[in-house]
Amino acid sequence: MANDRMTAEQRELIARLSCPLRWDAACQEQELQGWLHFAWYAVAQRKQIDREVKCLVSNEDFCPNIIEISELDNDKTQTMLINVRRWYVDAAKEYLNSFARLFTIRPANPTIYEKHYSKTKLSRDEVNIASARSGKSILNSHVSVLGMVATYGDEFA
Repeated sequence: MANDRMTAEQRELIARLSCPLRWDAACQEQELQGWLHFAWYAVAQRKQIDREVKCLVSNEDFCPNIIEISELDNDKTQTMLINVRRWYVDAAKEYLNSFARLFTIRPANPTIYEKHYSKTKLSRDEVNIASARSGKSILNSHVSVLGMVATYGDEFA
């Protein structure tokens, strides 16, 4: 349904059925975005009164971030909106309590976490010695996460 032809109630219904966090703004990994949207779908599904979550598109490629209301008439939209208004705040609080912290996580970088980066390119052994001596974890700025997993295995991941 074209956005300009939607009623205020339809826009509100879409807003309330949508995940409270915009994961596409915080995370580039689409598969992770999908899982985080799915977590919202699961919370909303537990809180719903009369299958309101069915508007979240569910097909072969589960897309819980897509909402389809074009087939709803005004009466059905009104009924669903009344129900969603009753459970949305509680569902959003539960979801945010579980996932809001992930939304604010940003990758460590030398600008923000300067004390954790060595000023010079140290070898792995030198970093380990410096970390043990200072009590601060010093990160290998020249080693990728995949390199760390390859080196330290599941202990790092």
